Amino acid sequence: MLIKKPRFWDSEKISIYSIILYPFSIIYFFLLTIIKKVKKNQNFEVPIVCVGNIYLGGTGKTPLV
Repeated sequence: MLIKKPRFWDSEKISIYSIILYPFSIIYFFLLTIIKKVKKNQNFEVPIVCVGNIYLGGTGKTPLV
């Protein structure tokens, strides 16, 4: 299966969607920045390994660990 990138990635034209969504992206950025600064880091006594993304079976995560 060949995966192609979306055409709008290379487009230099600004769409109405990007104009409408831009203010929301700024709000989202600032909210995440505030949450990151307020939230404390949590330390664990045992090592933790995180592999992959949210996929169920068949992606080869177990042999990697």
